Amino acid sequence: MRIAVLAWGSLVWQPRNRHGEIRLAGTWHDDGPLLPVEFARISVDGRLTLILVPGYPHRSPVLWAGSAFSDVTAARANLAERETGAPIEEVHGVAAGGDVIGAPAGPVVATVSQWLGCRSLDAAIWTGLGPGGRWEGGFGVDAAVDYVSGLTGEERRRALEYVRRAPEQIDTPVRRALRHLC
Repeated sequence: MRIAVLAWGSLVWQPRNRHGEIRLAGTWHDDGPLLPVEFARISVDGRLTLILVPGYPHRSPVLWAGSAFSDVTAARANLAERETGAPIEEVHGVAAGGDVIGAPAGPVVATVSQWLGCRSLDAAIWTGLGPGGRWEGGFGVDAAVDYVSGLTGEERRRALEYVRRAPEQIDTPVRRALRHLC
C-alpha cells in the first residue's frame, strides 16, 4: 500500500524532533491538494503554528511525501509520535476508495480523495490537531497578528521563525500580515 503523508509546517523542515522522526520513502513534493491551512494554533511553547482550519476560505497547496510504512496504522502511529506525541486519533486520513481514517472534516476528505484519484497512491494521512483552545476572542488575522506582536524574547523569536520557515507555497492571510514582523 502506498501512503502519502501530507504536510504544511515543521514536519517538512524538521522531520525529527524530540518526540520522534517521520519515516518517509522519498522527498517532499509540492503538488499536494489545496487545503485550508492557516497559522491558527498556539502551541505549548507559544509558537503560532499551521493547522487545517475546515471551512476557512483560503487554500494552499500542501506538500506530500510517501510514508516508509505500507500499513496505515503504522504510518499513523509514526506521524502521531513525530507530532509531539499526539494521540493517534489526531492523525486523520482517507483511502483512495473513500474510506475515512480518524475524524477528518468532510470537505477535506473530498479534496484529498479527489487528489488521490489523480495519483498512484492508496491513502493519505495528515495531522488533524485543532487550535488548542487559546483564542479568547476567536481566531482571525488580526487576532493572530496581535498575538505575535505581543510576544517577546525567545517566544517571539520561535514564533517568527516558524512563520519564516514554513514552505513558501503556504501563502496565507496570516503569513502575509506577519511579514512586516519577520
